[in-house]
Amino acid sequence: MPTSQLDYEEIYYQREPISIDDIEISDQKEIYFGDLFGTRSGDKGGCANLGVWAKNNLSYSFLYNFLTIEKLKELLPDLSEYKIERFELPNINSLNFYIHDILEDGVSSNNRKDGQAKSLGEYLRVKKILVPDSILLET
Repeated sequence: MPTSQLDYEEIYYQREPISIDDIEISDQKEIYFGDLFGTRSGDKGGCANLGVWAKNNLSYSFLYNFLTIEKLKELLPDLSEYKIERFELPNINSLNFYIHDILEDGVSSNNRKDGQAKSLGEYLRVKKILVPDSILLET
């Protein structure tokens, strides 16, 4: 019997928004993006998902403020023509980017070298970025 027929009171759980601290930027060091962050990517029909996660809260604070849609397009210029949405997942120190129509009609009908967008995350990991020393000391 469905619970909707049992006259149970509906319960909704809502968390307060999480505030993300700003990172004080003083001395910086150039590193590969993948030295500090993990990535995973793949196809969603004609679109692609790019997940990025940090290993700790301090690194996530930097990632949250650093990796905007505009910055992603700067790091990966071939994405500049596509509509991108950013989803924040602070409880797991992650961001997810949804890149619309990059795979056209899907895996079997596009002529991209990476037809399933599986290497998109690795492409981001080899980009060099400037990171505050304070974050590198924490990892």
